Amino acid sequence: MESMESKRTRIGLGESEEPDSRATSAAAQHIRTTSGFLDAARIKAKLLGGILAMLALLALPALTLPGFAIFTLIGELYLMDWTYSRYSSAKSDHAKLASTKALEKDARLEDEIDKIAARTGPKEQFIR
Repeated sequence: MESMESKRTRIGLGESEEPDSRATSAAAQHIRTTSGFLDAARIKAKLLGGILAMLALLALPALTLPGFAIFTLIGELYLMDWTYSRYSSAKSDHAKLASTKALEKDARLEDEIDKIAARTGPKEQFIR
């Protein structure tokens, strides 16, 4: 530990009991600056601690079994909805393909019927 004499010398009091006004103002300024820094650090620490406490309270249900079950059910519902929408879109794409194929087949049948109707019959070959 430092002796009282070395503390006085470090602050600038010297050997005499009468403090120098310049040394006193420097020491007072040092104390004000240090306490201001500590207050700012204390405020930042309280803010950070509050944010961490809020995050911990939000994460608390995930650490308990009922909370974990709730998060799991929400995830399963999301996956079921996603799977159903994928299945529905694939099914509708398949249905569109099937209906497109059916329409193309109908168009081909109509073309064949038109070709058959445009042909001359067996009796018409003798009429010429």
